[in-house]
Amino acid sequence: MVRLKDPAIRTLLIERAAHMLRVREPITLRTLVAGTGVSTMAVYTYFGGMDGLWRAMRQEGFTRLAAVLNQVAPSADPVRDLAALGAAYLANALANPDLYRVMFDPGDTLDDADSAGFTPVNPATPDVAREEPATVDIASDNPAAASIALENPATAGITPGKPTTAGFALEDPAAADEALHSLVRTAERAKAAGRFRDDVDALSLATQTWAIGHGLVSLVATGPLPREALDHGVPILTALFVSCGDSPEACRRSVTEGWTAIRGTAEPV
Repeated sequence: MVRLKDPAIRTLLIERAAHMLRVREPITLRTLVAGTGVSTMAVYTYFGGMDGLWRAMRQEGFTRLAAVLNQVAPSADPVRDLAALGAAYLANALANPDLYRVMFDPGDTLDDADSAGFTPVNPATPDVAREEPATVDIASDNPAAASIALENPATAGITPGKPTTAGFALEDPAAADEALHSLVRTAERAKAAGRFRDDVDALSLATQTWAIGHGLVSLVATGPLPREALDHGVPILTALFVSCGDSPEACRRSVTEGWTAIRGTAEPV
């Protein structure tokens, strides 16, 4: 009788590996499964090896993000919805800090080597146990724009179903693309509603909105700033959207409502 794979074991190994990376613990096959009750063969059974585990960690991070953003129901106020998507992005990052760091980490892959030591990649990234260096090709040096491939930011559009991820090794690139697509669609709604000027490029605005959220939550999640610093998102987004043509008063109300609606209903762990 064929034994079916247990999704719980897959999730367990993904979350454990992500946590070990964040706290800078050396990762080998043995240290990864230590205390989990599963054997080292589970890494090959579920991921095909440590390199597959790295891809799965990134994929899980983007899949969870897409699920959270999909829970933001469109309202009659697209500017409010843009702010709500930004707030949901922050809430997801703070609820899944280990996976969030892996999503945008331009460091090394994991290696199947079971060596006892580890070699630092660089001061900003975790230490990963390995025998030889192995890198993942990241097409962008900017983590906030790492899943965006643009020929001309001023004119480029997004074709539904066409991947825009750049250089990420993912099982399902569409899950990563959806995070950006949701912002682009909402920005287009704001233009159609007359809140933003017709000449505003929705993709560029979505990229700027993502960059603001990523910058804020990265500074909070890694410790330099307290969680209260997230409140700066309201004036920053308001200034951005007003520059796109929205009226200051209406914009401030919309952004405040969207930003606080998500953060007020479920405090991230």
